[in-house]
Amino acid sequence: MDINNYDKSLPLIDVRMKEEFDEGHLPNAIHVPLNEIPKGLSYPKEQPILVYCRSGHRSEEAKLFLDHMGYENVINIGGILDYEGELVK
Repeated sequence: MDINNYDKSLPLIDVRMKEEFDEGHLPNAIHVPLNEIPKGLSYPKEQPILVYCRSGHRSEEAKLFLDHMGYENVINIGGILDYEGELVK
């Protein structure tokens, strides 16, 4: 699964900074900056969750945080730089 081919029915978390999110994000994305990820998410720990950022590095860090916190199915779909669709502003 990658940023151009993901399950749009799953929660989609954008872990970039607010300014980056406001410049454009994937449709239906929820903004949770990387520095807030350690606080946890309001999803069941078994819920599949997708994360992305600008290039895929911060979303990998978010995935590792969430894995460590007991979330069982976090998927890093990569970076918005590779996204081919329309962004929401």
